[in-house]
Amino acid sequence: MHIRAARRSLICAVSTLAFAGGAHAAGTAPGTSVSSSVSISYSSGGTTITQDDAASVEFVVDRKVDFSFQGQEAGDAVLAEQGADGQTMVYRLENEGNDASGYDIDVAASGDIGLSFDAAGDGAPGSYSVYVGDAPEVAAEDALYDISGTTNLGDLDADAVRFVKVVAHIPSDVADGATDTFDVTATALDAGTDTVTTEVTGQGLQGVDTIFTDPGEDGLELQSERYVVQAPQLTASKSAAVISENLSNDFDCGSDPADSGAEAAVPGACVEYTISVSNGEEASTDAVNVTVTDELPDGITYAGTAANVGFDSVTEAGGTVTGELGALAPGATASVRIRAVVD
Repeated sequence: MHIRAARRSLICAVSTLAFAGGAHAAGTAPGTSVSSSVSISYSSGGTTITQDDAASVEFVVDRKVDFSFQGQEAGDAVLAEQGADGQTMVYRLENEGNDASGYDIDVAASGDIGLSFDAAGDGAPGSYSVYVGDAPEVAAEDALYDISGTTNLGDLDADAVRFVKVVAHIPSDVADGATDTFDVTATALDAGTDTVTTEVTGQGLQGVDTIFTDPGEDGLELQSERYVVQAPQLTASKSAAVISENLSNDFDCGSDPADSGAEAAVPGACVEYTISVSNGEEASTDAVNVTVTDELPDGITYAGTAANVGFDSVTEAGGTVTGELGALAPGATASVRIRAVVD
């Protein structure tokens, strides 16, 4: 009898993974056990022989601390008018790690607007407050946030988003072009605490390391934006000239052309005032709803308006002259010449 040597050939090797925990867009949750086993099958004597779980290995998923913190303003600037209330600067915070995380927000403001922090949110001119909410728009349900100390704004689950809003109240006396820069920093905290997260390494395959993978790889992100005031640059001028001494008492101060050589402001003489208002060429915006008021002094009596260039209306009542115009563009000037008789 011939003995035929058994012919064996390796058919395949199979690896399987076993997960004890959930997965999401940011990755598998930390602490999840990942096991991998190998099965082998081969042919012998016309039969397929299988060895299940011939070898296996297991490790635990580590914690990835990763988040984005981005300002949302075009050009990194909020353009605000003098005296504007509730000017909002928005930052978007997203947890891109694989575990829940808390965050602390710090704000450093500097510049020539001089905005100061108001923890109570009273909204006084020259102040700002910080709010946290689920949408970029300011809403009644937003939480007032105190930037002093280390304070968790509330845990964010993996993939969750929160919005940080700086709401400022611009003073009415600040100059055109005045700027305040806001350096806003988000720092990762251990979930449910006010403890700053630190990296933990060297725990081996069966322990959970904590690794920073945010853009700075340090668990904090800083964004800078600014408030820039847009305002007109108004200046005014006023001059006076005697246009008639009216010695013959037949000069109509309200409408007659000026007499050549007149200079003495004697009783009965006609004086012409020229009043101008200008918006500087470098102004960043129109001056709107402009009103110029001139109260004539005792000793003269209003006689009329000789010329008006640029004002929508010029009126007089009780010795007070008022010029009004809807808008005065940068580089533009409006002027009026009014006449009065020396008593």
